[in-house]
Amino acid sequence: MSLPEPHARPVTLSPSELRVAIAATTVLGLLVFLPMPHPVRPFWSLFFFGEYPWLLRLALVLGPLALTLSLQRRLGVAVPRLAEAMQGARRATPWLLSVSSFVLFWLFRERRHWGDAGYTVDILSGVADVAPLGRYFWKEPLDRLAAVAFTGLGRHLGLDVESCVALASSLAGSVCVVVLWSLSARLGRTGPSRLIAFALPLSAGGSQLFFGHVENYTLVTLAMLLFFREGLGVVAGESSLMRAGVAAALAVSVHPLAVFLIAPLVALPLLRPQPVGPRDIVRFMRAMVPGVLYFVAFYAFCRILGAPPIEIGVNRFSGTDRVFLDPASVFRAKHLWDVAQNYLLVLPAGAVVVLLQRLGEKPSAGRDRIALLLGIAALSFLVYALFLHGTLRRRRDWDLFAPAAVPVSLLATRFLARRLDGRRASLALGMFLVLLSLAVCGPWIASNYRYAEPERRAESFVGERIVGAGRPGTWASCVATTEPASR
Repeated sequence: MSLPEPHARPVTLSPSELRVAIAATTVLGLLVFLPMPHPVRPFWSLFFFGEYPWLLRLALVLGPLALTLSLQRRLGVAVPRLAEAMQGARRATPWLLSVSSFVLFWLFRERRHWGDAGYTVDILSGVADVAPLGRYFWKEPLDRLAAVAFTGLGRHLGLDVESCVALASSLAGSVCVVVLWSLSARLGRTGPSRLIAFALPLSAGGSQLFFGHVENYTLVTLAMLLFFREGLGVVAGESSLMRAGVAAALAVSVHPLAVFLIAPLVALPLLRPQPVGPRDIVRFMRAMVPGVLYFVAFYAFCRILGAPPIEIGVNRFSGTDRVFLDPASVFRAKHLWDVAQNYLLVLPAGAVVVLLQRLGEKPSAGRDRIALLLGIAALSFLVYALFLHGTLRRRRDWDLFAPAAVPVSLLATRFLARRLDGRRASLALGMFLVLLSLAVCGPWIASNYRYAEPERRAESFVGERIVGAGRPGTWASCVATTEPASR
C-alpha cells in the first residue's frame, strides 16, 4: 500500500544528479563509440551497438538525458498520476499488464539462437541423441515438462517446436511482469517510487528472456521472482515462511541453479520483524516441510513418467566432467572480466549507476531488512556466476547466468526506491535511469529480433556446432566461433 505524501517531492534533477546523469551518458558514449580491437572486443556486452548507424547510436546515448531535461517537469506530474491510476485499478492493472506485455514479447520475439537453443529444439523434436526425459532431464526438470506439454499442444495448433518454446517463454514473461508489479509494492512505499521500482528491473538486458527466448531460463526467472515476492513479504510480516519455502522448492524444480536461493531462504527467520528465539528454528523447519514434500512428490511423478533416477556424484547437467570451476580458474583475470561483462549485459544500465552511487554514500541509519535479504541473495548468486562451469563461452551462454542478475537488479531498485521515498532523489533521476536502461536493452532486444538465423548448426547434435554465425558485420558474426556441442 502506498503512503500519502506529506510534502512535495523533488521533481527536477539537482546539480549533483545532473552531474551523475552527464557522467553516465559520457561513459555510455565512450563504450559505444570507442574503437576496440577486432574481432574480440573487450566490452562484448555492448557490441550489438555496432549493428546500428552512428547517428542512431548517438541518439540512443544522448536521448535519455535530453528527454529527461526537456520533460522532467511534465513527468513530475504524469508519473504520480499514472501510478495512482494503476494502483486504483487493482483488478484491471494485472490483466492489462499481462496481456499487453505478452503481445509485445510475442511480436518482437528473438530470432537468434543462444546457448543450447538449437539442441533444446532437437530434443523436443525427437531428433537429438537423447529423449526429452533422458539423461539431461534433471538439468531443468519442471521446465522440460512444461516444454514437452507446450510442444504437444502446439502441434495440434500447427506450431513448430521452436514456436512452442517461444510461446511458453512469452507467456512466462507476461506472468513475470505481473509478479514484478506486485513485488514493486514491497520495494517502494509511494506510488511514484513503486512505478520506478517496477520499470527499472523490466528495462534490464535480462528481459530478453521474456521475448520468446528458446531456452530454459525464463521459467526459473519467474520462480525466483515469486520467491522474492514471498521473501520480502516475510520480512515485512505480510507473508509466511511456508509460502517462501514452497516458492524456493518450486524454483529449484524448474532449474537446479535456483538452489542458490537457500542462503536468502535460511536468512529469512533472522530478518523477520519479530525477535528471533530458539523456537523459531523449529518453526522454520516445520515451514519447510511442504516444500520438501513437494520435492518428494515431484521426484516420484517424474520417475513414473520415465525420468532417470538422480545419482549423487553423476553429472547430468552438461557434457563436461565437472559442474563447477576450481578456484584457480575462477580468479583468472579473463574469467572475472567475462563475469563482469555478463552482469553488464543483463542488468539494467540504471541499476549499475545506482550501485556505483551507493558505494560512495554513507550507510543510512537503521537496518533495511529488505536490502539485507536481497544483498544476501545477490552474493549467493555471485558465487553461482563465478564458479559455474559453462560449456560455451560466456558471451554465447549469457542466458545461463542471466538469473544471477535478478537479486542484484532488485537490490539496486530498492536503494533507488528508498531514496525516492525519503526525498533524497528526484523523480527525474529515476526516470533518467529507466530511460538509460531502455537505451541499452532496447537495441539488444531489437538486435535479436532483427537477426535472420542462417543455419542453426553445422551438424545436428554430434561433433562440432557453429554458433553465432550471422550476417557480416553483426555482433553474432564477430563472436562466432566453432565450439563443441553443449549438452
